[in-house]
Amino acid sequence: MTLNDIFTQLAHGELSQVILGNDGKSQLSVPEGRRKQVASHIQLGLTALYTRFRLREGSLLVRVTPDVRAYILSADYATSNTESEVPTENRYIQDSVAVPFQNDLLKVERVYAKGSVGHFDELDANKPDNPSAVTLTEFNSLVLPDTLKTDLLKVIYRGDHPPFDIHRVIPAPQLISVYIPPSYLQALLYYVASRALNPVGMVAEFHEGNGYMQKFEMECSRLEQLNYSLDQEHGDGRFERNGWV
Repeated sequence: MTLNDIFTQLAHGELSQVILGNDGKSQLSVPEGRRKQVASHIQLGLTALYTRFRLREGSLLVRVTPDVRAYILSADYATSNTESEVPTENRYIQDSVAVPFQNDLLKVERVYAKGSVGHFDELDANKPDNPSAVTLTEFNSLVLPDTLKTDLLKVIYRGDHPPFDIHRVIPAPQLISVYIPPSYLQALLYYVASRALNPVGMVAEFHEGNGYMQKFEMECSRLEQLNYSLDQEHGDGRFERNGWV
């Protein structure tokens, strides 16, 4: 699916009666001058869905220094980030130039510590009654217990959708891939319509933007009931095989 496919769906449906999806000359399409605006709504809609559902999973290797207990999972601390102001020796996220960490972390799902025999063991998280548990202080920050003896962590996280190439949005939206299962497309269209139509306000005593947000919530509830998100499975390599990490 491409960004242009979503533009077409919106222009033929939810945005067909407004300037964002109609050029005023009976041509149902997102005008070039409005593409960046609509694309920003789509990007936010994707983030909303990727946050709510487990649609993409990533992993990080974090080098542990004996005298450091707190770690921020930000690209500033990635070894591949040559523009970071953090000293090279303090960049503990072990990524690569070929596959850099792109700050797409939405939520830490699991944390593993490398043991003495080389295997990774899962750690408990945010359990005050367990002195060996990791503490997640923010969505991208973790504090290790004093008792933990390891030199490497593996962090599994819920990932965001990659940002659109802003230079292609206007001239070539057909070249921008959108990674979303077809089953989630309708929810995305409702979200975009809600954001796009909220500034319009009341029409015949009905607020279209709020109406589409209600539809978005209902569609998300339906998807949750049908369990369309990725199931959490430990140690089977399914995410690696499918290119999610």
